[in-house]
Amino acid sequence: MRTCISLRFGKPVEIGGLKIQSGDLLHGDLHGVQTIPLDIAARIPSVAAQISAKEQELIALCRSPEFSLDKLRAAVANERF
Repeated sequence: MRTCISLRFGKPVEIGGLKIQSGDLLHGDLHGVQTIPLDIAARIPSVAAQISAKEQELIALCRSPEFSLDKLRAAVANERF
């Protein structure tokens, strides 16, 4: 039996309910795939670095001998996660 596959380039597709246009910026990980608006794409690396730094501060607090739930609550409240 012969299978025929039709390929089209540059045409919109829909995968799992996500509509994708040619030229879209996509991010995918174990949680799924999403489109990234191109007008914010240039800001993503710096914002991701800020988020990572804040996460590392929380992890360091949790691992420190000075850790307390009150300090953790205050740190999270100040960051408004």
